[in-house]
Amino acid sequence: MYKVKTKRKRSKPLVILMLPALIFIGFLGWLMYALGSRKPNNKQTHKAPAKTPNAPKREDGVSFVPVDLEEQKVISK
Repeated sequence: MYKVKTKRKRSKPLVILMLPALIFIGFLGWLMYALGSRKPNNKQTHKAPAKTPNAPKREDGVSFVPVDLEEQKVISK
């Protein structure tokens, strides 16, 4: 068995009374969206430096060394 839901009727006078308030709230929301933030955007965007083939390399103290993972053979007498 299933329960039959009865459709609830809305009060027309209540809808008519709420309509001006909803229009006013919608207008205020649109107005705030349109004006946006008044604060200037102080964040600076960093641009990647243009790479040139003869540019000097930056020394940062990091060096990569290849490592041989094979074990050394030890000859014992």
